[in-house]
Amino acid sequence: MLNNSISKIPFEYRLGLPIIKVSINGKSYDFLFDTGAINVISEELSKIPGINTSFIKIVRDSQGAKSKLKSVKIDSILIGNAAFSNISAVVADLSKSVEISCLHIDGIIGSDLMKLAIWQIDYENQLITCTKDKSLLEIPKKHNTIKFKTTSTGKQYVDIILENQVEKSLTFDTGSNGGYSCSKKTYKKLVKNNSILIKNLGYGSKNSGLYGRENPDTTFYVLINDFEIGNLALKNIPVQFKQNGSRTIGNEFLKNYRVIIDWKAREIILIPNHNKEYDFSRWKSFGFSPYLEDNKFFVGFIVKGSSADEQGLKLGDQIIEINSYDYSRVPLEDYCDFISNSIFSESDSISISILRENKVLNMSLFNNPILKNY
Repeated sequence: MLNNSISKIPFEYRLGLPIIKVSINGKSYDFLFDTGAINVISEELSKIPGINTSFIKIVRDSQGAKSKLKSVKIDSILIGNAAFSNISAVVADLSKSVEISCLHIDGIIGSDLMKLAIWQIDYENQLITCTKDKSLLEIPKKHNTIKFKTTSTGKQYVDIILENQVEKSLTFDTGSNGGYSCSKKTYKKLVKNNSILIKNLGYGSKNSGLYGRENPDTTFYVLINDFEIGNLALKNIPVQFKQNGSRTIGNEFLKNYRVIIDWKAREIILIPNHNKEYDFSRWKSFGFSPYLEDNKFFVGFIVKGSSADEQGLKLGDQIIEINSYDYSRVPLEDYCDFISNSIFSESDSISISILRENKVLNMSLFNNPILKNY
């Protein structure tokens, strides 16, 4: 590891997630930098010299799905100029999830490696810094501190306060491109206490983990007026609540800060980016999310009261055309290109054609706020 120095590692965004270069046996590989996961390598990478099988391990992915995976020991991993030796990882079929396939990664650097050092994630400059000495990092006197609990794997769990209701043990997750995702139990408490003024909901499946898509569920969208995390107090924070799936804090929120994670002190430091605030008005949607199955596009999720809902779009409808582009057959690479360069975040309106019971239906959809009162 490092002694009295720092290692700086550039990262690129893929699907809103940080991807870094690591070196194993002198060869460069692409890895997801994921604080909410353990170390993972692909089946192909597990066959190279210097990686030795250890035992079988039960692993849970970001959507709560479990699987038995082979565990291995990696002789050495180089991240920037920081070397890590005798590192444990599990072996997984990274093609099992369509969305993870689209990341084009060879593995995941998880919290069980990260806990061996102090890490800074500079989202604004797309730069990760690794060090053993926190004094080498530029930390202003005025900053926000969040204490976290951890486990043997190094995952970080933090508490937040929503309208005086405590939501315990959210995963601090750079492997999530969302914002805040909390439990339906807390949502029910907020409703009971009349703490929610602006809300909406959607139903279906829109997220994916290491072992595939999540099960269909109701997602509640809420604008939280009073929100606290550590010593940081915020107003008007959009939060999702679900019965199933993981409770996480993801990059949609974290990217507004320079983030420092110190496992020894068990604290996370948030330093706001210059002249940048969380833009809640961008929480918009055409009202549906697609998924890929058998090289076809289907509607997997619909937001209530959205343009898609009002036009009568239904779960399971096959999408055959968007803005005159043919989607009747969608190879994996075309799907990856679609979600990487999504028109959903850039367009105010789209035309869509769907196939339902052998009939083609045409619709015009509009990109509207999910929380209409906001």
